[in-house]
Amino acid sequence: LNEEFANLRLSDLRIIATLGIGGFGRVELVQIQGDPTRSFALKQMKKAQIVETRQQQHIMSEKEIMSEMNCEFIVKLYKTFKDRKYLYMLMETCLGGELWTILRDRDGKGYVKLVDFGFSKKLQASRKTWTFCGTPEYVAPEVIMNRGIDAVEFPRCITRNAANLIKKLCRDNPAERLGYQRGGITEIQKHKWFDGFNWEGLATRSLEPPITPTVKSPIDTHNFDQYPADAEEPPPDDLSGWDSTF
Repeated sequence: LNEEFANLRLSDLRIIATLGIGGFGRVELVQIQGDPTRSFALKQMKKAQIVETRQQQHIMSEKEIMSEMNCEFIVKLYKTFKDRKYLYMLMETCLGGELWTILRDRDGKGYVKLVDFGFSKKLQASRKTWTFCGTPEYVAPEVIMNRGIDAVEFPRCITRNAANLIKKLCRDNPAERLGYQRGGITEIQKHKWFDGFNWEGLATRSLEPPITPTVKSPIDTHNFDQYPADAEEPPPDDLSGWDSTF
C-alpha cells in the first residue's frame, strides 16, 4: 500500500458526502483534515454482514488484488483500516460519476476506471472458479426461473459485426470463446467491430474521450446521485479475528 499514508489514522479523515451505497455499506467522499486540495473515496463494509453472508474470502481477495494493482484504468487502493464494526478501504476517487449513471443520463465525460474487485480471484492456468457472479436484476429471467435458454434474436440496431463479436464472446464452450485462445485479448482487439480503434491511444490516455465530466473542485459531487443520511442502527461488533491481516 502507499507509504505516503502509512501513518494516516481513520480519525484523520473527514466525511464530505456519500458517493454510493453497496451491499456491505457506503462509499464516502472524504478529505484528510488540514488538506483541502485532495479527496478520496472511503469504502466501509459491515464486518458482521460479511460474516453472515460468508464473504470473508472475497473481501480479503479484493484487498490483496487491489493492493498489487498499478494501472491507470483501475482505482488505486491507498490504505486500509478496521475497527470492531467495519472494514475500510481508502481509495482514489473518481468524481466524474459512475458509468451506469452516465449511460442513464447521457452526461459526463472521461476515461473509465474499474472500482470493485469483490469477486476477483487469482487462478492458476487451466483452473476454474465456480462463484455465481452478478446482480439478480441484470440476470435473464429464464436463468433465474430455471426455464432453459435458447438462441438470442438480435434487434436490427445491432450491426452484423457487433452481433458476431457478442456471439464469439459468448460461445457455450469456454475454449471456443474469443480471447480464450493463444492470442488472448489481442484476438478481441483484432475483431472487425474494433476496426480503426486506436488501442495505443487508449492505453496512453491520449485519445479524446467521448464524454468529459465537469468537476469543479475536489469535493464536487454533482456527477453522483444524492443519498439520504444513514438512518440504520450501527451494526453489531465482530471480534472473530478473520480480518487480522486486513
